[in-house]
Amino acid sequence: MSHAAALHWIVDQLNQRRIPFLLCGGLAAHVYGARRPLNDIDLLIPADRLQEIAAAGAAVTTKPLERRCEEGWDVEYVQFKVEGVKIEIGGTPVPGFSIRATQPGETLRQTWPKPTPPRCWA
Repeated sequence: MSHAAALHWIVDQLNQRRIPFLLCGGLAAHVYGARRPLNDIDLLIPADRLQEIAAAGAAVTTKPLERRCEEGWDVEYVQFKVEGVKIEIGGTPVPGFSIRATQPGETLRQTWPKPTPPRCWA
């Protein structure tokens, strides 16, 4: 498994489309010094760009884009598998959430509507 190759692939896909992204999960923890084993690559992008990246990764999709309730999560995401590594890209923003663009000094700010209450928790 090559996390570096998988990360390079998805960052290329996102950058080609100028889709801003946020690293999450274990990979983000590694940036801050954690040394736990990496299981996958988790990213968050603006919800209105999910269809676009899902189409771009159609050839490597292992879970198509849809809203799922799994292991305490209620999120819309797509999963790819590249070089044996799972890449999960979600788009369930919260009001006021912002993602910094890849260009220095450029910040994308978007306010999303109030999130839909989780459908899988009673």
